[in-house]
Amino acid sequence: MRSPARALLFALLAASAGCALPDLKPFASATQELRESVRQTQQHVQGNLNALARQDDRFKTYAGDFSAAWRIRLEILDALLDYSSSLSALAEAGQSGKESAAALADSLKSLADVSGQAGILTKAAVDVGGIVYNVIATVRAAGAIEDAVTAADPAIQDIAANLDRDFEAIAQKLQSRAVLDAAQSYIQERYEKERGINKSYRNALVKRLQDLQNDLVQLLGSAPPNGDRVKEAQAAVAQVEALLRSANEQLEARAREYAAVERNWEAGQALFAGARAGFRRWAIIHRKLAAGLKAGSPPNVALLLSTVHDLQAVLHEAREK
Repeated sequence: MRSPARALLFALLAASAGCALPDLKPFASATQELRESVRQTQQHVQGNLNALARQDDRFKTYAGDFSAAWRIRLEILDALLDYSSSLSALAEAGQSGKESAAALADSLKSLADVSGQAGILTKAAVDVGGIVYNVIATVRAAGAIEDAVTAADPAIQDIAANLDRDFEAIAQKLQSRAVLDAAQSYIQERYEKERGINKSYRNALVKRLQDLQNDLVQLLGSAPPNGDRVKEAQAAVAQVEALLRSANEQLEARAREYAAVERNWEAGQALFAGARAGFRRWAIIHRKLAAGLKAGSPPNVALLLSTVHDLQAVLHEAREK
């Protein structure tokens, strides 16, 4: 989603003048990295759910719900990036008057609108007379961009906090143990249905092998041993041993599939946690922006970038597994 304020922004850039403002490009770049990492998180989790859904219909609901939930949330991330990019562009051009405040208000309104559509903000908050609506009006009326950012911060903090809780709820629903348990149950059912393999089958083979080996020992201990019966017993033992080796191999393969599903689940949990940490740290930086704008000092985005890079590392590890 691209803010309708962009045209006004470029008009302001063309007429840039006034006091120097700090460089906010690192803030916009860090926001872009956060947005991209969260988008890749969505793709990774969606890919795992889609793979399960292709194998068993019971996962189609999980995959469909996740896809629908993320479609609008990716638009929120686009609007968040538009807001930070607008702020960066205005600061780069040295724009600090009422027109800049109005342009920032337009970006904030776009962010609030899409947040309202996603249920991140309530309709009452965004509608005329609502808390966020009034914040946007205050931002628009501000005499300087520094004051506009200060005025915008309550709405930004509200959106970030609600987005954090929203991601937590999605993780609890779609990355819950119920999904993991269902995936592992599906693997178990597939092995039983397609290959007739389960632990009960293996245990029966173990008992059968023990009985045959005992019979063989008795035959060998008889005086004199019956050669034909010994050969038959040895053949029976060898046959069950082969079946047992095959069963063990199948169960080990099943265990590896169990482990792969669990690793994907754990990676999903870590990815959601990383995304939530990113939103929280982004909001903290925004809260400090107004003071930084007035002092002419750029925001410290090191902690946000560190969080984003941690998230990217988890993504890379998850893809390698």
